Amino acid sequence: MIIDVPDWVCHGHSDGISAVDIHPSGRRLVTCGSSPQIKIWNLVPILDPAAEIDPNVPKLLAMLSEHQSDAGVQTARFNHSGSILASGGSDNIILLYKLSTAPASTTLGSTWVNKENWRAVGNLRGPSLDVTGLSWSKEDKQLATCSMDGSIYVYSVTGEGQGSLIHTIRNQHYGWVKGVAFDPVGRYLASHGRNGVKVWDLQKDWALVQHMKQPFEKAPESAFRLSLTWAPDGDLLIAPNGSDQGKPTIVVFRRQEWDSTQLVGHRSSVAAAVANPRLFYPPKALLATRARLTERMQGEVQEPADGEDAA
Repeated sequence: MIIDVPDWVCHGHSDGISAVDIHPSGRRLVTCGSSPQIKIWNLVPILDPAAEIDPNVPKLLAMLSEHQSDAGVQTARFNHSGSILASGGSDNIILLYKLSTAPASTTLGSTWVNKENWRAVGNLRGPSLDVTGLSWSKEDKQLATCSMDGSIYVYSVTGEGQGSLIHTIRNQHYGWVKGVAFDPVGRYLASHGRNGVKVWDLQKDWALVQHMKQPFEKAPESAFRLSLTWAPDGDLLIAPNGSDQGKPTIVVFRRQEWDSTQLVGHRSSVAAAVANPRLFYPPKALLATRARLTERMQGEVQEPADGEDAA
């Protein structure tokens, strides 16, 4: 595992970063935080040391300032195709951006000239308080959002970035809803709040399928937003901010049965979990070795002699 912390990926000296997302192409990184700006970074200089010191390779690709100047941006997510970027802010608004081929312009209130021209094409309304989470559906046709007003909002979104509200789930979590995540299979939507994780069935008119209260009842409530995730095949739902005998955990639920396993090791509460987009399988040589061992162990089982009872 390689860990890199590029010091040039920042939002000023005092502004924190609240959300990070990687473009599906693997060439862009979006960040947002307590400042009203969204920044899109070139991922190549982060991955390639030679590109990082090359003055001809830009590091910052775009700064987007469409959210209100006195409000921070809590979350930003690319859709699965990478054609649309969604952001949600403390101005209670969800904005949708598309990359334009037209020449880029200067950022509002700055002399900086964007290298890429991401234009705001959609403005979705509904939340009455801060937007705390975003999630795109499997085919990018729906966008789920959650808010400090205690509700979940689901929008239908076109390929051009136009959207309309199609469903609202209200008052199902104590306080505000801190995170949402669409199932990659296209069946469920999960939400996370103070009273645990809930799973909703899209095919049954958004009916509540499961409410997992444990092990979240004694978890810290300090996190403003929580990022939960599904495994890429949808078999596992992974939620942060669990607690086991006072120790912070990440909770892994198995699909359908919804039984859980807790992962320990963190020293303080966990606010985010992200699954690797790739599935890993054991090497063929390992599978062959396992098969031989299983066959050998089965051969070592003694058959009962004539006249003896089987154990």
